[in-house]
Amino acid sequence: MELMLKSMRWIDKSLLISLMVWIAPSAHAVPSIAQIWDEQALAAIRIDRPNPPVHARNLFSLSAAMYDAWAAYDEVAVGFVYRGKHSVGIVSAARHQAICYAAYRILKERFALSLNAATTLAALNAQMTALGFNVANTSLDTTTPAGVGNAVAAAVSAWFINDGARQLQSYTDYPTNQGGYVSVNAPLYTNLNGTTAVDVNRWQPLYVINAVDQNGNPIGSLQSYVGAQWLGERPFSLTRSASNMPWIDPGPQPRLNGVGDAQFRSEVVDIIRRSSELSPDDGVMVDISPGALGNNSLGNNDGNGYALNPSTGLPYATNIVKRGDFTRVLAEYWADGPSSETPPCHWNVIANTVKNSVGFVRKIGGTGPELDELEWDVKMYFSLNTAVHDAACAAWSIKRYYNGYRPISAIRYMGGLGQSSNPAGPSYHPSGLPLVADLIEVVTAATAQSGGRHFGLPVGAVAIHTWPGQPASPSTQ
Repeated sequence: MELMLKSMRWIDKSLLISLMVWIAPSAHAVPSIAQIWDEQALAAIRIDRPNPPVHARNLFSLSAAMYDAWAAYDEVAVGFVYRGKHSVGIVSAARHQAICYAAYRILKERFALSLNAATTLAALNAQMTALGFNVANTSLDTTTPAGVGNAVAAAVSAWFINDGARQLQSYTDYPTNQGGYVSVNAPLYTNLNGTTAVDVNRWQPLYVINAVDQNGNPIGSLQSYVGAQWLGERPFSLTRSASNMPWIDPGPQPRLNGVGDAQFRSEVVDIIRRSSELSPDDGVMVDISPGALGNNSLGNNDGNGYALNPSTGLPYATNIVKRGDFTRVLAEYWADGPSSETPPCHWNVIANTVKNSVGFVRKIGGTGPELDELEWDVKMYFSLNTAVHDAACAAWSIKRYYNGYRPISAIRYMGGLGQSSNPAGPSYHPSGLPLVADLIEVVTAATAQSGGRHFGLPVGAVAIHTWPGQPASPSTQ
């Protein structure tokens, strides 16, 4: 996921900043036909099962179809999959219709087996009808814009159908006898104490009783490995030296009692510390103004803000808030709360917000002639969503290849063993959690007493300071 976030930062700087000018947001009166279908895709994703790599691929497919339909009526542009060229009297009207049919066919195919397929398909049909188009027109006659759109959709569908995502198998992994993923660790029962991990350095499924997804849909108690087959998924532009290797290979993650042991322990402590900082009651205030945050170098989180607001030419005003409030809002947005469009798709929401801003100028790299809205949108969606898809291919291929651990498994495993800082102290184990004052501590007879900082916890156990979870009344507390 760290690699995926770095890839997302590339998009943030190279597309959403370099190619765009941020001005105060405002509702856009008449969105382009490309944005209308992008919004239809986002609406469908929000009521489907959360599956980030699949939905990154869906948006890539939609963007490719819309771009190819636009390029079919351009003398210079080269389509991604469909490269036919067509002449027509009124190009703008032909593009409008071709894009609608191409987008409609791709979205209808992709969401036919989605969780709320009936709702989504009805919405897609209603959108086509509202635009004045016949959903029953499946002609491939490319002398007509509808035929061009249908032909584009057919070509794009054929290009993606055997790309490794296993769309025809409902995106399930390969059977185990064909290389499908099998966890070496038994499930971790989140409602019980302790851990069942036999190899803390490798992934472990969770067992969550009466589990539901972000939209409240039951998903079964035993977690499955999402995107396990993505090691073999075909990207847009990434290359690799061997078919069984990650598309971008950062090397293996640090391992407890192995290569990178010190880093492993340090990162586990950092995860616990970050969780403790989600509390709004620690009294820590931070400045979240653009003058204090952002302006990162490529692929890093090292920025200290921007000196001036590019619109006003003046310094940004400070914006002091509780650290716990800010970090929880940030975490909840990227962790996908109710009705979320999943992390890859958030970038489409951000892009739409930016491009619909008052005073936004549609210039590639900020220079040259301004593009018309449709040309900007089809090129922007294609650039954005090919990058998002490649980021998903990179992240999930690394996840599968190196089979990395999950934080809850590592923390429970190490904490269950004891503490690793004081060999002469209680509950010592060389593979336990490092002790950190006010963060990771051993429960003593004194601290376990009524009124003590570890009241109610067993003496000798390792206690960690983390966010206590949602309050009983989130609207008032």
